[in-house]
Amino acid sequence: MPQLFSRVDDNHWLTPTIADILEQGSGMPLSEAMIREQMSLLQNKLAELETPVKMVDILPTPSYTLFIVKPETIGRLGNRRTVTANEIRKSIGQLAEENRQWKLGFMPSVPDHPEAIGILLRTEHHVPINMRRLMLRNMFRDNPSTLALIFGVTLSQQLILYDLATLDGLLIIGTEGAKFHLLQNILLSLTLLNTPSEIRIGVTGHSASALKSVLNIPHLLGKVLPEPEDGVKLIDSMIKEAERRRTGLSESNMKTFDDYNAYLRSQQKPSLPRMILVIDSVSDERWAQTKDRWVAPLNTLLQDCAKVGIHVLMSAGILDAINVPETIQSKFPIKILSRNSAGKYPEKLENFHGSLMRFIDAFVLIGEEITPIEVCAVSNEEIERANTYWQNALLKRKGENPQTPISGKTGVTQMLKMPTDARTQALLDQLPSVIPNATLQQARSLTAYLGWISMGPLQDVLGLSTEEAKSVIEALKSNGIVENIDAPTLRFVRLADFK
Repeated sequence: MPQLFSRVDDNHWLTPTIADILEQGSGMPLSEAMIREQMSLLQNKLAELETPVKMVDILPTPSYTLFIVKPETIGRLGNRRTVTANEIRKSIGQLAEENRQWKLGFMPSVPDHPEAIGILLRTEHHVPINMRRLMLRNMFRDNPSTLALIFGVTLSQQLILYDLATLDGLLIIGTEGAKFHLLQNILLSLTLLNTPSEIRIGVTGHSASALKSVLNIPHLLGKVLPEPEDGVKLIDSMIKEAERRRTGLSESNMKTFDDYNAYLRSQQKPSLPRMILVIDSVSDERWAQTKDRWVAPLNTLLQDCAKVGIHVLMSAGILDAINVPETIQSKFPIKILSRNSAGKYPEKLENFHGSLMRFIDAFVLIGEEITPIEVCAVSNEEIERANTYWQNALLKRKGENPQTPISGKTGVTQMLKMPTDARTQALLDQLPSVIPNATLQQARSLTAYLGWISMGPLQDVLGLSTEEAKSVIEALKSNGIVENIDAPTLRFVRLADFK
């Protein structure tokens, strides 16, 4: 799983481990007892309002709890009927009036639960979902692409993920704060998983200067260029680079950008980085007045630019022909609209009640398909840690032989440069003998190989029971071998730096 810890590229850059940069976050904010108490309150209140429900399932998340229920019957014998979803919706509205400290949402239908409805509950104890939690999802960890982008999660907690390598461009629509949040998440993810040799980022647009805080790193291509005149020059330079790359692919008889890079390496030549052009945003008056200078070149650039490793991230305040000309709109297969800039798109969704707007941050628009999502939160401290990591990496490269190992503070970075057997032995040499038996020895080896451990591998690989796996994890935690956390998630190895 290269996304979770450091790896070395062909030019001896090392990516950071996500454990060094992204915060683990707390476990579920509500205890099982608190959730049961809320469940009981909901059921009792709905029964009092003559809209009884049967609890089918409960889906706790960091930012809210989803209660999945089925309507029950009411009335006397011979005249009984099932409560309607609309009746339950009205009761939830009354419940919200009586509990102003709660935020309640109504889902007319729930995926994978026929005839069920959903009741979303957010309290003061809930917190926004963080990026690290989403990166630990199997769907992301099993994705081989380092350009895989997590847009967010649906209300039923399905991960929405797309590979930027397959996209010519991505269009983000929103107010200043909303689109900055989306762009920040995307750029942080890309620069966590890719080195400056693998991606370079050019930034232009009216709001481009705001991204300096995210891109104070060696991935940035030149300076941030907020002026339209400079933006046009940057677009033109990208067009020329795209033409040069197309010529290279044609002459080498290569069909894909990755194949072309493999060909260059086979010829002892340096591989080419993917180029990310960020235009944030085009809704400014100066950019609007110079459309005749940048729309046509951008339209040219967006013609199959992903095939040569060039990708465009563009933002605007509103999705209309004035802010984003229709000729350009059609070139972006995926559009992300922030909640406050979604216009009438929510009305086009089936089974989407207005109360759900308070639980989502944006809508992903692909053709006629609209998906509401919750976007993860990224802290200023996480951004600063990422910037510091890459700045230090650059300083080290300037003053040392490129072959010198650069190790992250978790110690996993240097282990990735070792053969598997040496990697395992290096970890075993670091670990104290907690329980002198074959089971723990196997667990140590597995932890060394993965760089992390959780219940899943202990049960699936070693065949341990739930109680045995818990005991092993407790032993590793108590001796400082893995992170001492109680949340049901991955625990990363804790090692000193290799010298």
